[in-house]
Amino acid sequence: MTLKYAFIRLLFTHCAPVTVVALLVGVPYLLLVPGPLESYDAWINVFLLAHCVALAMRLGNMQGDATEFLYTQGYTRDQIWTHLMVSTIVCVLAVWLPMALCLWLGVRSGIQDHVFVSPYYPL
Repeated sequence: MTLKYAFIRLLFTHCAPVTVVALLVGVPYLLLVPGPLESYDAWINVFLLAHCVALAMRLGNMQGDATEFLYTQGYTRDQIWTHLMVSTIVCVLAVWLPMALCLWLGVRSGIQDHVFVSPYYPL
């Protein structure tokens, strides 16, 4: 089975509002929250849950005519499911990579050290 990049791009643009909102909320939170980030931080878990639910609702909303049209174009259920999963991974990476780069490149440490003069930084 080959991936149709136009179909993945279509699904990604369908989820673009969710991805942009998650990016605009996630990166400032990452940069501006004082202190070390912890995996048990409630707000990070709420953000992850909200992003996952929003993506599932946005991609799961493709019912009726859109799905029937895809079936008439020769797509099988497995192909549609695979393209949905790949586009979901692309949407998650579009939010995760900028946040990870802010951590890896020291942007967060610089902001915490110079702007907030946090005692935890520089790391």
